Amino acid sequence: MSSDEIKVLIIEDDSELLMVLSMYLKKYGMRTECADDPYLGLSLLTQQDFDLVILDLTLPGIDGLDVIPKIREKSNIPIIISSARNDLTDKVIGLERGADD
Repeated sequence: MSSDEIKVLIIEDDSELLMVLSMYLKKYGMRTECADDPYLGLSLLTQQDFDLVILDLTLPGIDGLDVIPKIREKSNIPIIISSARNDLTDKVIGLERGADD
């Protein structure tokens, strides 16, 4: 990995979407690590340095909105929410809990 390569952690339980996001980011020279489980994603955050997290909100075991503060306990890394949820309330809650977009 080159020192200027952007490293992205994708936390998404939809395997097809996870693959598409990863391939798209790799196409533009980014390195990706993928977690189909939020607890795996949180574990990866303690083991490696990332430049960005792309986080799904509808995850097994724990809501993505509850993952955001857990990430914030460990890091100030930028978090982008990726979700099919259309509720504006979820977006506002995500931003209030520390997501960046």
